[in-house]
Amino acid sequence: MARWWDHNQMHLPELDEDTRNWVADMTGCIPIYLPALFRFKGKEFDKDKFLQCPELAQVETKIILFYKKLFVSCPPGVQDE
Repeated sequence: MARWWDHNQMHLPELDEDTRNWVADMTGCIPIYLPALFRFKGKEFDKDKFLQCPELAQVETKIILFYKKLFVSCPPGVQDE
């Protein structure tokens, strides 16, 4: 995570260490969710608004769509030979 924070520092809001740790906990330390922070650059960070960002709010929907797509291309019980 430290490398991600360093690499994207210019795009991020100023966050204290406790807030960074909270963000890491809420995103499961999965960097693909962290760009939701970019919308707070130059603004006061708001935890509630962060959790409502489309990038995070759509995670469940994206997982379900991915599963359905995977299921159609490779139904259960069908294995590669």
